[in-house]
Amino acid sequence: MKLKDASNVDVVTIKSIEGVLGVVESDTLQVVLGPGKVEKIGAEFAELTGIPLGTAEEPTAEELAKENKAERKAMQNHPVQRFLRRIANIFVPLLPGIIAAGLINGICNVINVSSKGALSGIWWYECIRTIGWALFEYLPIFVGMNAAKEFKGSPILGALAGAMCIANAGMPLLTKFNKTEVLLPFTGKVYNPAAGGLLAALIASIFFAWLEKQIRKIMPDILQTFFAPLFTVIIGALVTLLVLQPIGAGLTAGIFGGLDFIYTKLGAIGGYILTACLGTGFEKNKEIIKKAHENNAKYAFTSLHIPV
Repeated sequence: MKLKDASNVDVVTIKSIEGVLGVVESDTLQVVLGPGKVEKIGAEFAELTGIPLGTAEEPTAEELAKENKAERKAMQNHPVQRFLRRIANIFVPLLPGIIAAGLINGICNVINVSSKGALSGIWWYECIRTIGWALFEYLPIFVGMNAAKEFKGSPILGALAGAMCIANAGMPLLTKFNKTEVLLPFTGKVYNPAAGGLLAALIASIFFAWLEKQIRKIMPDILQTFFAPLFTVIIGALVTLLVLQPIGAGLTAGIFGGLDFIYTKLGAIGGYILTACLGTGFEKNKEIIKKAHENNAKYAFTSLHIPV
């Protein structure tokens, strides 16, 4: 039986009725009866309800809509679906800016090539180009803000996580002291903020959000306003520097390596795969992808944009 309100059913009483072997509660209520009793009780139900045995009342359009909505919601409750929905919530709000900046960059590139740079140096033209450049240059910050917000953290702390993944000559980690570069432990190399690109920014900002929630759980309320964000950014920055950013860099290199392998090793099959994934614009970007794989520090996601 399909019930409109299952709370009206006294399951315990039904189970205690003589001849009832059990009750199965799921999308429908199923009463398990002994042999030979199903037909008799079914006939009684048909007489009481006026519905012929073996048929069901046709649901209304409104009921069907509610049922379909509930089924879709249930399908989307899978952990993978929930995670993908969260990722979409991070990037979808950025689409208007990405589209606008991408069009600006594309149009300006066409103008530069067709006019041989005739507009270069003119203030209004360079202003427009700056808008296109700024979005992609600082995209990790925007991704970090949205990611932290989506994972119930403070957006501004997520922005700081994203800022760790932007190459800027003014960054203290990249400054030389007495003509000596700042070297990281374990690797003995200079920090390379752009190597991880958007992936590192995404991972770091999600970690910042998680870390902030853990700190707020154990910190007294009177101290949270000042010390929760302080400890979050200090601990989060160190973990990002030593662990998360290298992970993002490895994933970025793996993606570029995979694209390069598909393009150079799989021949026509690889071409079909890349056409389906990236669009027909990939052909023009073969060399960029190849160089990015060889030196992802220079061509990380913060500076690599593929027109499709």
